[in-house]
Amino acid sequence: MRPDGTTPRSVRRLCEVCGETFFAYPSRVRSGKAKVCSDRRCKARLYAERARARVDERFTQHQGSGAGCWEWRGRRDGSGYGVFSVGSVLDGTRRAGRAHVIAWERATGESVPPGMYVCHTCDNRACTRNDDIGTYEVRGQMVPRCGHLFLGTVQDNHADMMRKGRHVSRGFPTACKNGHARTVKNTGRDSDGFRRCLTCQRAAERHYRQRRKAALRPLVRVLAAQPAAADAAGGAAE
Repeated sequence: MRPDGTTPRSVRRLCEVCGETFFAYPSRVRSGKAKVCSDRRCKARLYAERARARVDERFTQHQGSGAGCWEWRGRRDGSGYGVFSVGSVLDGTRRAGRAHVIAWERATGESVPPGMYVCHTCDNRACTRNDDIGTYEVRGQMVPRCGHLFLGTVQDNHADMMRKGRHVSRGFPTACKNGHARTVKNTGRDSDGFRRCLTCQRAAERHYRQRRKAALRPLVRVLAAQPAAADAAGGAAE
């Protein structure tokens, strides 16, 4: 039973969400649980704030600090980018994203627009430094910057890499990993703007069709044998 003004030893409290007065038992006050009233909306808001606080605490533990890059201390993917999970499994909002993108969203309070990417001014994929908000010059234009992160397109990221000479160490690739020449006619781009070898793509598609045809061949034989078996059964019945 919820206490009210007539309940013995009840304590008057103020809801931290809506500011309304409510009554609580002394045991709940001592344990720190008497923070909101009985309104479901106030409870939902309190739980959401606690969840955000836990997410912020987990992210800060993995983010790192220092004068240079804030390298991600948590899990990383195969490309070297940090990975962090946000949201809840209960309401279906659980998702895993790259740590530097989440660091940008936490600092700016806005999500990344479609077609834009969070790039690094330091070219360190594990860096998540987002303490200083300003601008960054790329291809003669000023783009938003937050710490060692800036917002731009794939072309902006490539232009920044070329300007700083980061591409010299590896050299421009003249062939793909399978040895096919990297020419204009043999090079395409995927939906993310990255180059791909058209010869390798055609070979992969051809190999896929062959494997699919081989997998369906037994089923075709079974289907082809069914009419013959039915005709034989009908002749025997006559």
